[in-house]
Amino acid sequence: MTPAVFFGFAFRHLGLHSSFLAMKRVLSDQIVVDVTPPELVFRLPNRLHTAVYWRWLYYCEYAIRRFYWRSERTLVHHFHSENTMLRDDRWKRHHLLVATVHQPFEELLRPVPGHPSRPKFLNALRACDAVIALSECERPVIDQFLGDRRTVAIPQGVDCAFFRPPTFPRAHVEPPRVLTVGNWLRDYDTWCETAKIVLDRHPTVRFAVVANAENHRLIRTRLAERLSRIELHHGISDDELVNLYWNSRMVFLPLRHAVMNNAVLESLATGTPLVATDIPSVREYAGPAGIYVPRNDAESAAESILALLGETEELETRSAQARERAVSRYDWPIIADLHRQLYRRLYGESSDSLSQRGAAIGA
Repeated sequence: MTPAVFFGFAFRHLGLHSSFLAMKRVLSDQIVVDVTPPELVFRLPNRLHTAVYWRWLYYCEYAIRRFYWRSERTLVHHFHSENTMLRDDRWKRHHLLVATVHQPFEELLRPVPGHPSRPKFLNALRACDAVIALSECERPVIDQFLGDRRTVAIPQGVDCAFFRPPTFPRAHVEPPRVLTVGNWLRDYDTWCETAKIVLDRHPTVRFAVVANAENHRLIRTRLAERLSRIELHHGISDDELVNLYWNSRMVFLPLRHAVMNNAVLESLATGTPLVATDIPSVREYAGPAGIYVPRNDAESAAESILALLGETEELETRSAQARERAVSRYDWPIIADLHRQLYRRLYGESSDSLSQRGAAIGA
């Protein structure tokens, strides 16, 4: 089988063990094209960085154009398709095209004024031979857009060797810490209200937040009188992140939406009990290992956090469930094999059967 072209880039806030860089290692038997911007781009002042970064991504697709010139049929896979897949429908010819969709698809269908790349992405998506949804619950809306069953659900993975449980009893760490990680689609308004309730009702609990400067400002403004019990982290290393998981009683993730979530996967892999907004994709990933609270309900979230803080046995049970789920379902080698199976299936189909492949993928 001709190796697939695995094409993508790394976001600056994700480390070596997450997303594209992790997939790049486990799919090293394929042709990997990494268009991550140079480190210099990431060091530019914010406004200049944004302008250069998105222009870089807009043109990086030309790095794979040469593969479409081949006479031998080649499969091209855009891992961050929303950001890079804009021209492939014009270049594709007899080749195979696969896209992974990371963002909530309903959001991608909404017109965005001044966003000329969105229609180009949707046109390229229609030309795909398979579209990978990162959660099963996203498949129906993508299939409806495509008009057939070309969508296959393959979850995001996690490095279970790196994101592993601590060697010491988590419940013995004092003071107890509640950890929140990330920015995109997080609900920090509800986070602030929840933290306020928990801090007022529990005498020793601390909160730790790994987020950007904007969310840090929000927390400092809303919880100015309680900042002595809130740790704000930004730009930390992978090792520092793992250490935060190890030294936290639980992860709290209030969300506005999600298709997948690296913090959910990392909490599962490190065996850190999870309290999260009740969103279908989060339930799909975490299953019975998670505790779920209604959207925008700070009181329910606070009650769940406080109840879990007082239950050592429950912490240990959920920790074991979380770790087992991560190892059995989401370890990167498992996810890589699912991709290889899809590549083989698509390569194995004759050109006459391309119109029927959706049924095979969705079976």
